[in-house]
Formats: sequence, C-alpha cells, structure tokens
Amino acid sequence: MSSDPFQAHLERKAAELASRIIHTFTVPAKTAAALGGQYTSIEMHELTLAEENRVMRAIDTEANAASFTTEMAKASFVGVNGVTSADPGALFETLPPKIRHLIVNAYSSIHFAPDTEDFLASGQVLQKVG
Repeated sequence: MSSDPFQAHLERKAAELASRIIHTFTVPAKTAAALGGQYTSIEMHELTLAEENRVMRAIDTEANAASFTTEMAKASFVGVNGVTSADPGALFETLPPKIRHLIVNAYSSIHFAPDTEDFLASGQVLQKVG
C-alpha cells in the first residue's frame, strides 16, 4: 500500500473493483457516431446497501426522483471504454448528456428486477377480519 493518500485510495478502489462484477454496456452505434466515436462502452457495478446508504445521506433530502436516480447512477458508474476511472463521479460530470443518459439507464437496468410488473401484479388485498 502506498504512503501517498491519493495513491492508496486508488489502490483500495482497484482492489475493491477487482472483486466486483462489472457490467459493460456497448454505446449504440448511432450515439457513438454522433459523438465522434469517442465513447464505445460504459462500465457499471451494482451498488451495495452501504453504497446506496452513503449516496442517500449525501444528497439533498428535497431532491426529486430524477436527481436521486442520477446520483445513484453516478455511484454505480465505473468508467468508459474499458478504462476504470480513479474518480468516476468527476468523470461523469465531464461526459456528454447522451452518455450520462445511457449511464442512468444502465443503472436502472442492473438494479431493478426485469419482472417488476409481474411482481406488482401478483399483489393481493387481504381483508383483516375481527
């Protein structure tokens, strides 16, 4: 472990990510072309409960659902084009809107059950007697 605090942080982050499942999403061809071919893939990981809680504590309690989802997506974002960023949150801020939009959709894809509608449709209303 490095004696430089920033380097030590990077080493811890790299070790943590090495043990995590990374989801890679290919940037659609039309979007990639519209952005000059600069972006080809987006890498994300699932958030742990601790990470979700850290994001929730950090955001404004008055935040709307869209900003909440964006902040969660930023926390789940790892990097672009197969390169893990030392500071994905800062990188996220520099990305074009179309790529940020794809990141938010990727977050939704890996964090929400694909059969949520079936689950909700299975709900039953029970009447309590007595």
